[in-house]
Amino acid sequence: MLNSNILITGASGYIGSCAYFFLKEKYKLHVVDKNKNHYFKVNQCDLLNKDKLNNLLSRLKLKLIIHLAAQSLVDETINKKKYYKNNVLATKNLIELIKKNSINNIYPTHLKIDIDGQEFGALKGAENNLKGSVLKEIFVEIINEDCLKVTDYIKSFGFKIVWHNKKTQNQEFIFKR
Repeated sequence: MLNSNILITGASGYIGSCAYFFLKEKYKLHVVDKNKNHYFKVNQCDLLNKDKLNNLLSRLKLKLIIHLAAQSLVDETINKKKYYKNNVLATKNLIELIKKNSINNIYPTHLKIDIDGQEFGALKGAENNLKGSVLKEIFVEIINEDCLKVTDYIKSFGFKIVWHNKKTQNQEFIFKR
């Protein structure tokens, strides 16, 4: 087993648990989720709880964090405050505490953006990541009236559309470079 310590957030979710089972034989894993898991031991920690999260990050000597914690259900988007807290604020807490605990080399390789009308602002906030070469793929759902502005902006960083799905109120795109 390699001695690389890896933290997986959102480990009780579908993608998080798949990542756990795929990596568990090769790496020393630390898994965290706000929910319990019946298949493997999880450090229960809500990423909104900065004190508990800081305690966890400060005692682990992590080489990599795979951040998969998010609320992705459609019904969560109806409660925008809860969706914002569990996706945006939780991720901001994690990034802040990664920096505080001197965990280096933060490189997102994929982005998913779906913030009903706020996609362009989210992309502007991620401009340094868009400029870098590590980011490989972006999935974005765009309301129709912002579509051209957002897609042109993403393309200006060398991304190409590889998949497109047009719906009544919005459009979905996957960009790759």
